Amino acid sequence: MSKVAKATIGLMLATAIAKGLGFGRELVLASSYGVSMYSDAYLTAMNIPVVIFAIIGITLATVLIPLYFEVNNELGEINALKFTNNVFNIVIVLCILLAIIGVVFTEQLVKIFAVGFEGETLNIAIHFTRITIMSIVFTGLSYIMTAYLQIKNNFTIPGLASVPKNIIIIVSIILSVKYNPYIMIWGTL
Repeated sequence: MSKVAKATIGLMLATAIAKGLGFGRELVLASSYGVSMYSDAYLTAMNIPVVIFAIIGITLATVLIPLYFEVNNELGEINALKFTNNVFNIVIVLCILLAIIGVVFTEQLVKIFAVGFEGETLNIAIHFTRITIMSIVFTGLSYIMTAYLQIKNNFTIPGLASVPKNIIIIVSIILSVKYNPYIMIWGTL
């Protein structure tokens, strides 16, 4: 079997496992909390950081790969690694700034994303989002590392990246039912 065929099969299996666990995560959330203020607040808190960073992250990953190869071809591998390190550091700083802005304006963000939330549901969504907004930093780093691994022809690890995340979230949701709903949001972070 060729190297490309093995890589393709590995990526297909990794994606199937990751998507299966993502579906399992949604099933566990639905069976644990059903349609409730906690599940509504949780889903809102999970989606806000993703939406805020998705455009930036996809752009970074798309631009990093050709720029890396350009620097590598013109200046060599060491300078390409320095370039990647600089991008990595800039992304960390920008993500921390975005997270701080998100924490300051959490209530406004939740009101934009969750029109109609009132009372306790709104308060829980705000508290949950203040925790998950910090995930912007990890999301930014993930996009950079995924692009770097793809540059190095490693597609299986990025495909499997969500597997441990989903396992931790599933365990957190199960524990949160028994102990405290905030466990699922901290587990998600």
